[in-house]
Amino acid sequence: MKIIVVCVISLMGLVQAGILNDEQKAKIIEFDKECRKETNLDDDVAQKAKNGEYVDDPKLKKQFFCFNKKAGFQNESGDFQVDFIKSKLNDITKDEQITNNLINKCLVKKSTPEDTAFEAIKCFHQMSPEKDLLS
Repeated sequence: MKIIVVCVISLMGLVQAGILNDEQKAKIIEFDKECRKETNLDDDVAQKAKNGEYVDDPKLKKQFFCFNKKAGFQNESGDFQVDFIKSKLNDITKDEQITNNLINKCLVKKSTPEDTAFEAIKCFHQMSPEKDLLS
């Protein structure tokens, strides 16, 4: 499954696995649609990212950042909302050490908020090559 910390591409695995309730699923879809309108992200780039191929595309980075803001994972300045993220991760991992390792490795501030979101998502995806990071 994909991790809940990052964007809709990462969260879709949770949706498919049935971990999220209907209200959470609806919010994810809503956030994705709203961000798609803002970023005009190309469907091919989005599909590649969903499959783990992260194209260095400004629209993809904006999409990830937009989603993270709407989901409460990053603020407008691009700072991660670590306590919120940690609570969501702990709900999934049920292991504070795993959660802390993920946070320490993947939540690293970069030069722009968009780069920060992009690199975090790539990191979480790399940490779950089998799409089953937390099993």
